Amino acid sequence: MTNDLQLYTSKEVMGLLGVSESTLWRRIKDGTIPTPTKIAGLRRWRHADLAQMIADATPEPAHPVRKRSRAA
Repeated sequence: MTNDLQLYTSKEVMGLLGVSESTLWRRIKDGTIPTPTKIAGLRRWRHADLAQMIADATPEPAHPVRKRSRAA
């Protein structure tokens, strides 16, 4: 179980999301990735913010399409 108060560095976020540093900051600017919190001048991302971002980006499972039977 991960603590919702856990904080991540930019390198950890880049590794978690599989993005480069330039992509990380571009996505922060466009709102895709949450803005980090500043603590004592250091930028950190809260686990809860990242988990919510991932949950919001995860698509709902598609409903199965029923095949219509052909009338003979």
